[in-house]
Amino acid sequence: MSGRDPQISFRPLAADDELFLVHLYARTHGRQLAQASDDPQMQLLLKMQCESQQRQYAACENADLQIVLLNGEPVGRWYVQRKPEEFHIIDIALLPGSLPGLGRTIVRGFLLEAADRNVCVHAHVEKANRAWLLWKRMGFRIVGDTGMYHEILWCPD
Repeated sequence: MSGRDPQISFRPLAADDELFLVHLYARTHGRQLAQASDDPQMQLLLKMQCESQQRQYAACENADLQIVLLNGEPVGRWYVQRKPEEFHIIDIALLPGSLPGLGRTIVRGFLLEAADRNVCVHAHVEKANRAWLLWKRMGFRIVGDTGMYHEILWCPD
């Protein structure tokens, strides 16, 4: 960076974010997808998969769908629910190499907000995803198994 601290911010998901979301989907779903994203047929497949995923997330009641900005540029998505009795991390996806520790910073902020409201935070993580180690270090524990995913929970002390 140019000597200044990185500025992390959020803005609501907008209709014109579609191209960014497809790019993010490709970059976060394996190297082969990212490399094949120049193929028109693969672009169509990625777009369809991304749109299906977006519809699923948008269907979550009271979902707060945000684009993550780093110095004003989109670098990810952050989808959460804030219910009076609990919080839920629906999804977090960040472009590889955007800023080391960015995901941890975002999740820690959410955990602080949950602690202030004295509510637990639920999430799911793929069993084969190395990110589980990060979740575990932040105090999440496994509370369920949904096949491909661990259901995880964090509660304030």
